[in-house]
This record gives sequence, structure tokens and C-alpha cells, in this order.
Amino acid sequence: MTTFGSSGRIVGRPAIVVLMLLALALTSCGPPAHGNEAGLMTVIDSTADSIFVRTHGSIAPNNLRSLVEDLRIAPAMDDTSLFTAVGTFQVDRSGRFWVYDRPTNSILIFDENGGLVRRVGRQGGGPGEFYSNNGMAALADGGMAVLDSRNGRISFLDAEGGFRRSWVVTTGFSTSNGGLVGDRSGALFLVRPVTPPRDGEILGRMGLVRPAEDGSLSDSLIPPELPVPREAYVAERKESGGGVSRSATSVPNGAQYFWAWAPDGYFVVAHGGKYEIHPRPHG
Repeated sequence: MTTFGSSGRIVGRPAIVVLMLLALALTSCGPPAHGNEAGLMTVIDSTADSIFVRTHGSIAPNNLRSLVEDLRIAPAMDDTSLFTAVGTFQVDRSGRFWVYDRPTNSILIFDENGGLVRRVGRQGGGPGEFYSNNGMAALADGGMAVLDSRNGRISFLDAEGGFRRSWVVTTGFSTSNGGLVGDRSGALFLVRPVTPPRDGEILGRMGLVRPAEDGSLSDSLIPPELPVPREAYVAERKESGGGVSRSATSVPNGAQYFWAWAPDGYFVVAHGGKYEIHPRPHG
């Protein structure tokens, strides 16, 4: 059982909590809203080496939204045998939940009411086995595609969780979660760098590329750019062999740019400095 404390942090045992969106204090459709129209504005001030980020404005009561719990999937209070550390989860076309348990490298399938249907997979490199889960995408036939970067493949599972086949993927890059997305047409995309690096970037802009069964990549999709002023600190270290390694850290609480891929086949981008969300078609 997992409960929410008054501060908003999660305490207790691992659980899956499904929330229904009854509210969103952001702009999600219609013409783009600016900070003053949405009622909120991020103000960034700097003094010497200190940066202060403040939110100004208020939201009209009729624009307030809230989340309410719709479903809870969790073991009993005295039971820790169900799952221990949820890595990621996805909902299939019939409304079932596929939950990846990182310590056991297995996937638990729950029905639409939260009842456990079965556990599939285990740690390993054979068919139906996993060493990682970097994202799952629901398939039209009720199955699931699972990106396993450590094994260098996308595994395709049927609606019962049985292994069907796999595609090769390159192992030089991976994300911790959400590295595989799909849409309602059945297309699959990997999250990969799709542009050269700019100032403050190590890998360039992240976007989508379409994988093929032989491991080749094609059809790069670049998310729409928003004029978000972003600050980042870049550190360089000279390696003993003469190479240079780099890392970048964004300013905490500073304005950021976010994007997500909608199942209907378009980007949703967010301006973290103006509290705006824009649905944008690609291409």
C-alpha cells in the first residue's frame, strides 16, 4: 500500500497509482497562451553566483484542475512479494497494465481492475528474458514491444506475454525510461539524438528515429523548437588517453523545454518558462 503525504511526496511500499485528470492548470489546446494570459509567469533573477526562480500570478478558480485516484495496484500491507521497484509501466490496447519490476527483470500483467494476470520474463539474454527495460509500446494485437538496451534488442510479446520475435538495436545509446514509443498506426520509434549538439548540450536535441528489424534507423522526427531560454553548466575532463569527456547540468528550477509523443502521431511540446503546452504536428 502506498499513501501520499501532505507534502506531496510518496511514502510506504511500492504501488501503482492510476490518476484521472480532472484538472490541468496549464494550456493544453487552442491558441498558444502567454504567461500573463495563463495567470502564471516564471521570473528568474540572478545575483553573483546565485539564481532565484519565482512563480508570479494566480489561477482563476474555474481554471483549476485536480487529479483523483481511479485505481490502485499494490500488495497488501504485509506483502512485499508482488513487486519491489517499478521501473516503468504501460497500458495495452485492452486497458491492461504491464509493469516492469527492475530487481527481478520481469513484467507483471494486471487486468483493467488491477488484478494480477501473470508474471512473464526473467533476467537473462535468451528469448523472453530481459537485462533492462528502457520503454514499452503497446501493439495493435494486444501485445507489447519492449526495448532492452543491454541486450541490444526490441522484444515483441503477444497478448499473453509470450515471446514472439526480436529486432536488433544499437547498444551505444540508451535512456533510463521512455526510450521506445509507438502510435496507433503501429509504428515504433526510438528516442535518439537527432541534431548536432548546441551550446550547453552534449548529445544534441533528442527526437525520434524509426527502427527496422535489421537494426538500421530511418525517418528522423525532430520535435518543434520553442524559444525557451535555457541555461546549463558544461564540465569537461581530459582523459588519460587524450580524449575529453563532457557532462551538462541544467540550472535547477530554471525554464526548461519538454516534449512527448502522442499516440495519434504528433508531438506535444511544453514551455517551462511560460507554463504553456502546445500540440504540434511533425513534418
